[in-house]
Amino acid sequence: MWLADDPPLEAVVGTVVCCRGKRLRDAEDFQTISEPDFAKAAMNFRVEDAGSGYCRVITETRVLATDPAAVRRFGLYWAFIYPGSALLRDGWLAAIKKRAETGGSIA
Repeated sequence: MWLADDPPLEAVVGTVVCCRGKRLRDAEDFQTISEPDFAKAAMNFRVEDAGSGYCRVITETRVLATDPAAVRRFGLYWAFIYPGSALLRDGWLAAIKKRAETGGSIA
């Protein structure tokens, strides 16, 4: 789900992880989840001016678990998913770099 979209500076997406049955309707739903048994994650891509005609793309992932049980479940989930997640993020950053340097498509 889109949490923020501020072209060309930042895009933020979020989701509920490690939990079944919770469907998000909108960004407010994401922000207000606080009951036990949930872990929510947000990931951004932010563009910063690096000077001399260059920019830097920064990406962060943040996770909030709402109770100790959700922390444990998320830890197991992350141990399993992290290698693939890291590869995807590296691929996205490489595609962003290619598009920025060529001014064309990332395909």
